[in-house]
Amino acid sequence: MPEPVIPAVGEPDRTPSLSTVGYGGPWPALLDSIDPDAAHGRVVRADRGAATVLTARGHVRVTWTPATAPPVTGDWVVVHPDPHAGPDHGLLAGIATRSTSMTRPTTHGQRSSNDADQVLAANVDLVGVVAVASEDPNVRRLERGVVMAYESGAQPLVLLTKVDLVGRRDIAIARAQQAAVGVEVLPVSPLTGEGVDELRERLAPDRTMALLGASGVGKSTLTNALVGEDVLVTQDVRAVDGKGRHTTTHRELVALPGGGAVLDTPGLRTLGLGVVEDGMAAAFPEIEELSPGCRFGDCRHDAEPGCAVLSALDDGTLDPDRFEGWKRIRAASENAALRADIAAYRQATRSWGRTYRDAQSIKRR
Repeated sequence: MPEPVIPAVGEPDRTPSLSTVGYGGPWPALLDSIDPDAAHGRVVRADRGAATVLTARGHVRVTWTPATAPPVTGDWVVVHPDPHAGPDHGLLAGIATRSTSMTRPTTHGQRSSNDADQVLAANVDLVGVVAVASEDPNVRRLERGVVMAYESGAQPLVLLTKVDLVGRRDIAIARAQQAAVGVEVLPVSPLTGEGVDELRERLAPDRTMALLGASGVGKSTLTNALVGEDVLVTQDVRAVDGKGRHTTTHRELVALPGGGAVLDTPGLRTLGLGVVEDGMAAAFPEIEELSPGCRFGDCRHDAEPGCAVLSALDDGTLDPDRFEGWKRIRAASENAALRADIAAYRQATRSWGRTYRDAQSIKRR
């Protein structure tokens, strides 16, 4: 394997070790099973056509053949030296099976059955659903973020940033807790330091957390606070509305000095969901607990007789806003399933088209 880049004289070598970013447990044996003669590493940044990989001997710029599936940030990989490039370059020899995978649909338009979901992050232990502390939060976005985190296989954690700027922090925390039932809500403020040490301790010595949230919520600022220095570019809030600006343009895995890593991601305008399975049940535990009491095993909780969920709505046991969020995510999941089956999607589209035309014809009479 090529030698690492040597730091200049007087410059400290801050290259993190693989152990601080999660190397251990099953990974060494799993990577050896792919190629026992290759070096082990983790992707800390994936660009189009190349990736930066942290190995035991330093950072290496890795490329692959067009026929090879590209790695994503967070992947564990095996690397061979590249005989046609410099000493800090390598060739991808394989990617380990991912323990967790945070994804979203590739497009918002019509998809073919061969389109795969876009992988945002791989092999993360925690997903920090980041939102600015507010007395009137975007509940639907928080719900989708929690579902996406659960669906990835990782543990969700709601991070309320800029908590020092909100008037009634108790209301902001309570509203977030109502939108993320069963998920811990941690208020953080890089400005005052609140919550930063607590979050840092949760990641040490070798856990990885991906940050998920809209542009300007403070993901990069929080990452810098966890590291203890400015390793990611940030921008001041806009003077016109006090909101943050879009800064991050790629996904980057940043190692923390005390162990653990943060995977910073670009802000997502919308949190599109694909076909949801376990994540929905985990994010809405109250509805999942009521469902076995329904008369019919395949009850959709729409208008079926003997529906325990609808009964809980009627007697006030179930929060109607939570049920509304559950229905919206179910609809999005069913729509994604239709789009995955292009024939079924086209049939459903034609059916709705006929219904609309018939309705318009009756209206004109």
